[in-house]
Amino acid sequence: MSRLAIFLLTACLGASAMAAGPIDSNRQKAFGDITVHYSTFTSSFLQPETAQAVGVVRSKNKGLINVSVIKGMEPVAAQVTGTIKDLTGKIEKLIFKQITEKGAIYYLAPYTVPQQEHRTFTINVGNRRQGPRFQFHPRTVPGRIMNLTQLVLASHNAGKLKELQAMLGESVQLRSIGEFSQVEPEETGLSFVENAILKARNAARISGLPALADDSGLAVDFLGGAPGIYSARYADGKGDAANNAKLLDALKDVPDAMRGAQFVCVLALVRHADDPLPILCEGLWHGRILHAASGEHGFGYDPLFWVPERNVSSAELSPADKNQISHRARAMALLRQRLGLK
Repeated sequence: MSRLAIFLLTACLGASAMAAGPIDSNRQKAFGDITVHYSTFTSSFLQPETAQAVGVVRSKNKGLINVSVIKGMEPVAAQVTGTIKDLTGKIEKLIFKQITEKGAIYYLAPYTVPQQEHRTFTINVGNRRQGPRFQFHPRTVPGRIMNLTQLVLASHNAGKLKELQAMLGESVQLRSIGEFSQVEPEETGLSFVENAILKARNAARISGLPALADDSGLAVDFLGGAPGIYSARYADGKGDAANNAKLLDALKDVPDAMRGAQFVCVLALVRHADDPLPILCEGLWHGRILHAASGEHGFGYDPLFWVPERNVSSAELSPADKNQISHRARAMALLRQRLGLK
């Protein structure tokens, strides 16, 4: 089997840092049309079922290296091997196990958390259909994963990407999950919170990067909170116009006083796919449903959502104005605060 890539990374992994949280590595290497993503963290951050599949005990004293291979925006199977060398020169073989779930393919290998300050990982990734060899010399791993410069947004929606990037600011780059995969995870949750976490974990697993997911929708009082988590597919996936038409039909002859509604946004940010402490931020935007569409901006239900404080529909707001007061803006303001962003 020819090796597609060989790269070395030197990790500053003190035992005390391991106890405090995930190891500081979260990186990627590009080889033509293939990108290798890798990160390290302690096994205590694994979900129990994943720990069982890998065959490790969840512990702050056991580290894991996670490798995934992306080709043409899709995860692909690969032969992954490697070693770890400590400061004394002792070399230990890394045993990777392939994990496949919900369209994601990744490889995990356990190792003992070092007492020394540095260790060197050598990872060999050989894709079954490629043969070039690449070599990288040791380099220092960057700072802690929450010192974010990049986030993968768990959405293929270009409008949502643009809107959230504007709210997040220039200090953190948002990348679409569409760069890594076109596979949509099945949203099996029964709430915005559950689905946001599910999508964030899936995006982190596929990309190997910290991930942000937005689960949002419209909750209409007269309809008992519907369309709710089914807002995007309210009209069986036929698009915004069909969704709006179905909503207007459901509220036919309902007076203004009973057409109250709120846009809901839940943001979930995970540092890695098995992060046990996702950051959750919720934003609510109260208004009511109009009797006919009005406005040209925005997307989704914006033309039907009346904004009392502006005396216009959401679709009549400028993008800049909407990004100050919307449900996503409110949730993003909380997230920026949690991340210490100005």
